[in-house]
Amino acid sequence: MNSTHPKIKQDDEISLIELGLILWEKKFLITGVTVCFIIIAIAYAFLAAPVWQVQSILKTTPIKNLAPINSSGIFSISPIEALEKVGAKLDSYDTRLRFFQENKDLFESLRQPNETLEQSFERFNRKAFTVLQPDLKSNPHAIPYRGISLQYSNGLDGVNIVNKFIAFAINEEKEEIESNYNALLNHKILHLENELIAKRAQYEFEVEALISQLTEDDALMRAQLFDELNAVRNQLKRNRENRMQRLQEAISIATALGISKPTSPTLYGRIIQETPSFYAELSNQSPPLYFMGTEALQAELDVLLARESDDFTSSRISEIKKELQILEQNRQVELLKSRQNKDLFIKERAALKKELTHLENLFINFDTIQIVHIDQYAHTPHRPIKPNKKLILAIGSLLGLMTGIFIALIIAVFQKHKKTSH
Repeated sequence: MNSTHPKIKQDDEISLIELGLILWEKKFLITGVTVCFIIIAIAYAFLAAPVWQVQSILKTTPIKNLAPINSSGIFSISPIEALEKVGAKLDSYDTRLRFFQENKDLFESLRQPNETLEQSFERFNRKAFTVLQPDLKSNPHAIPYRGISLQYSNGLDGVNIVNKFIAFAINEEKEEIESNYNALLNHKILHLENELIAKRAQYEFEVEALISQLTEDDALMRAQLFDELNAVRNQLKRNRENRMQRLQEAISIATALGISKPTSPTLYGRIIQETPSFYAELSNQSPPLYFMGTEALQAELDVLLARESDDFTSSRISEIKKELQILEQNRQVELLKSRQNKDLFIKERAALKKELTHLENLFINFDTIQIVHIDQYAHTPHRPIKPNKKLILAIGSLLGLMTGIFIALIIAVFQKHKKTSH
């Protein structure tokens, strides 16, 4: 067993020299196979449909281009945000589908038998579009940009598709910004209008409350004055009645003393011949009422009995009547009720009206605003990216050579096996 094994192994193995001799012997076969592959590669390189590639790059716009939006106080957006939003539009299938639906003439050549144009576009969209953006993981400080790359075959106007799609995405984002801006603006205007209405309602409520308060104060003051008037009149009546009683008593005394004419204690003392010292004592006091005499006392009593009102005897009653007359018409209430333009009396009205007028006259022409900068437009490419003729020829030559060598070795093995079997 041990003596035969090396021999069998030696027979089955092919040395490098033998391999070289076999390949040299089969050189025409190898060359023929390689040439066939080269011919096939050349045919494919020249007959395969070319694939073209175009791209467009967007970068951030200068901040001054967004100043009309950001200075309005309604809505703000930075150049980076605007670029990202447009980039999201480029990557959105919904945006691409709307672009396709509005520009079907650009994609008519995509239509395949037994397939709708929408289905053809779906297939085309999955393979053709590529969104371009910097790789922030590998380069965090890369300049921000967004773009779109399109691979297409003959029959499609790729340059027109990319440029129109870029313009379409930018316009859609601009319309969305404008819509958001107008929505916020209208909301703020409505809020100010509602606030102004609320201020008017508050003003009217405050005026009504003030009128009610003034009217109530007047009613209270009027009631208090009437109470005071009645109290003063009652006091005057009591004073008159007291005076009448004193007059009656004085008349009785004067009648008893026989005093009919006004006199004084001194004169009356001389008449009755009494000592002067007695009257000197009385001279420091007011003389008694009965010294007025019955005629004067009776006359005053008759007047008091005939009197119908005591109002003229009190200055306070005149003042009360004056105050009651003033209270009959509250000029402040009349002025409050006669106000025509109530807005002029609202404290915050001027500021609210100023801001409302500013917002109502706030206009931005979004057609002139550049939200992104198109750094690179799509241009007609000089050559297709597929097929790569040099690469195809190189691969075809290599595959042909390898295939030829493989076939040559297979044939050599069969031939050797056939010899050894005989």
